[in-house]
Amino acid sequence: MSLTYRSLNELLADAEPTGEQTVPDRLFGCWRRNWIRFGDDGAKDSSVQVRWLQTASGMGDLRIDPQQTQAESDSSCGITIVDQEAEPHMTAGWLDGPTGFAQQAVSNFPEKGWLVWDTPSVMRELAPSGAYVEEWERLPDSVGPVAHFIAPDAPTTTNLYVAGQQVFLAVRSPIAGGLHQFSCATHAVATDTLTVELSSSPTAVGKPLKLNNTAWQLISYRHL
Repeated sequence: MSLTYRSLNELLADAEPTGEQTVPDRLFGCWRRNWIRFGDDGAKDSSVQVRWLQTASGMGDLRIDPQQTQAESDSSCGITIVDQEAEPHMTAGWLDGPTGFAQQAVSNFPEKGWLVWDTPSVMRELAPSGAYVEEWERLPDSVGPVAHFIAPDAPTTTNLYVAGQQVFLAVRSPIAGGLHQFSCATHAVATDTLTVELSSSPTAVGKPLKLNNTAWQLISYRHL
């Protein structure tokens, strides 16, 4: 079945703030990476399409690199932990947590990142080692309800992350070493569907977000 924006709102209609919060409110939303620069004098690279949807703790990170196969993708889901007291900038680290998984078992950049805000909707993530700098921009339509659901009856671990009109679906492969499914979708007003804009499965792009179950358990909820 396809998940509509209306049915998603019905799931959240009576929701109260719940669940652990491990990031500041200003990190809530769906962030698009505008560019990455490696080293102090490297060129800015915007060839890789990246979306990071952040809820109160759970997050999904989808990366589509034209130079990589699906099996080589760095996409993942898990939890973000921010230390707001760190110096000289707050730091962000990422863990699998109870429902997280990643296409790559080992991260290319395992160090925690510094987060620096240029505006409320534009931030930079910097590697303390100087290895990279990334610029992130929050999508305007990702302001609103921020939620993380899991599907307890699904055959494999399934996470649904919501930020405003942006949705991120992460489905674990039933096969060890297989391809996990990561998709970002947004509200198509004309049809009230959630249409896939970016996915680890290229054939899903442009189509309604497909779900194989209807039972969802709310893990966290906030409103930005």
